[in-house]
Amino acid sequence: MIDYCVCGITKTTRPWKHLSRKVNDSHELILMQSGTMYIAEENNQYVVEAGDILFLHKDVWHEGYRESTKPICFYWLHFNCSDEETIPFPAYAHVKDPSRLSNLFLETLYLAQRRLDDASLATTILVHEALAAIADPVGEENAIVEQICAWAKNNCHLDITVEKAANIFNYNKEYISKLIKREKSIGLKKYITHCRTEKAKSLLIETTLSIKEIAPLCGFNEERHFMKVFKQAVGCTPSEFRNSKSYTYKSVRSQ
Repeated sequence: MIDYCVCGITKTTRPWKHLSRKVNDSHELILMQSGTMYIAEENNQYVVEAGDILFLHKDVWHEGYRESTKPICFYWLHFNCSDEETIPFPAYAHVKDPSRLSNLFLETLYLAQRRLDDASLATTILVHEALAAIADPVGEENAIVEQICAWAKNNCHLDITVEKAANIFNYNKEYISKLIKREKSIGLKKYITHCRTEKAKSLLIETTLSIKEIAPLCGFNEERHFMKVFKQAVGCTPSEFRNSKSYTYKSVRSQ
């Protein structure tokens, strides 16, 4: 059973740092809406940014260890739970789509002003949703990366962009690029270019198509632009690449 204590939203317009305190009667859940908050629980320091959630344990000191110089906004909820509820304190994760948690916070705030029983039910749902988001964020994000990269590879011959990927997969474009860069060491825009140049390499080696014919098959509207991007990525022109690889390919085919 999870019981509601108090909740609210904090907004700042000037430099701000979280209080140094130990809350004895309740745990805390934080959902960051905008800006960056620097908070520590005992020896653990957290940089909490938009879309991040953080659980803090009661009876443990937590404090701001650095000032937030830009405006911030975050929801906070104090709650208690029975021994049967397992909360992995402290718990921190980035939520791929925080809109549902934001709506649950708003609903809890609304119900708290009317019926505490309803507020406790909303709190239970909110805490469980937050725990589900924390359960396997890495595995979930890896799956997202693989889906987006597969889409980019399969559609690199089309006019695809980071914005189109964001619309198709229903994620923020900055979030998508951040995930791709973490897993692939390059952002999504560069990954799309990588897929296009790899496709061009295959066509240059395995077909007799002209450079002009290959360009649109790899997502380039202009031959000149294709040649420029290819040279930047590979270090030589498409013709130079074809000439350097053609003998090797023919030799392998003849064996």
